[in-house]
Amino acid sequence: SLAAAGLGAHLYIVAFNRHRNQLFLHRRRRYQIVFFKRLEQTLMQAEFVEQRHILTKVTAIVWCREQGENGDHAVNGLIPMSHHDQLLRFNFQHLDIRGELVYLNSSWQQMLARYDYPANVRQQLGSAMAAVVLLSATIKFEGNMIMQVQGNGPLKKLVVQVTSEGAVRGLARWEGLVPEGSLQEVFGDGRIVITVLSQGADPYQSLVALEGHTLADALNVYFLQSEQLPSTFQMVTTPDCVAGFFLQQLPDSRSALERQLNEQAREEDWTRINVLAATVDSGELLGLQPETLLFRLFHEEQLMLHAPKDLHFSCTCSRDKVERTLLTIGRAEADDILQTDGKIEVDCEFCQERYLFNAADVEALFDPDRKDEVPSGSIVH
Repeated sequence: SLAAAGLGAHLYIVAFNRHRNQLFLHRRRRYQIVFFKRLEQTLMQAEFVEQRHILTKVTAIVWCREQGENGDHAVNGLIPMSHHDQLLRFNFQHLDIRGELVYLNSSWQQMLARYDYPANVRQQLGSAMAAVVLLSATIKFEGNMIMQVQGNGPLKKLVVQVTSEGAVRGLARWEGLVPEGSLQEVFGDGRIVITVLSQGADPYQSLVALEGHTLADALNVYFLQSEQLPSTFQMVTTPDCVAGFFLQQLPDSRSALERQLNEQAREEDWTRINVLAATVDSGELLGLQPETLLFRLFHEEQLMLHAPKDLHFSCTCSRDKVERTLLTIGRAEADDILQTDGKIEVDCEFCQERYLFNAADVEALFDPDRKDEVPSGSIVH
């Protein structure tokens, strides 16, 4: 009956008022506050309307998105989407802040299938893999981005790579027991080298000090001090998947007058967004759909989520590249290897593919009539 519908609405509002403070104090459920506020407003304004219709209407308000160009859309609600092995970029529409989320699932498992990494080595490799993918979206390039972490400690080397086409690969080299601890304890004295190899451009390289407890700490300091772009990295690694969360403050886009009128607004915005982002735990980052996560964190902001980029494990090694490597070492050294071992074996460290060359192969490779030569300064692997 109409009266029963009205009574049901009244009871729902009473239940909401009773728990208002508890909900408000719990950040994890703030999206429920928005829902209940809208529900309360709708119930107050509606007279003798069936609750089912009201709930459907309010749910439609919460579960919505605004479609944009190029597959981009504004996040206004909880929209389920597949996010495995994807890189997602988003922007705060009225703030000079951008962000990214990365998820490595099948690609990560394929990397682990090739080596039996100890737990802490796996942890560091996953963090580096997430970081290089997140970094790859901050610049435009056609080629490869490589991050190398080198040191004289138990964990000797990490090498992770992502291409502009979304192919990822990585490996680690270690000796003995790799402890849990700071970067200094894990890697010893060392550094992070980030290299961008882009077609038609000179190689670009950045050196990052191994400072802090995690790779995220080192990268945060680097972007603040060297690039003058405050940034925050969060990475989570498990045997099944890797996830990463990245925020970066962009150059100030305000006019001179706007800056003069409110000098503190920009830093206040950056601080507020980071305080909210810092409440994310590993379970949320790994388990929630991206739009659900962003809505829970930033439901009071207007976000534009761009079309996702697919990621996949793939090695860039090939027989042609190995041949070019052999050409660089020269015929004399190749013949010495043949005399000693009877063949030349070259194993790819990333995917463990083995390339074999016998005497006939080497003879054909160094045939003076062969036209393909290694260009000066070319990258062979």
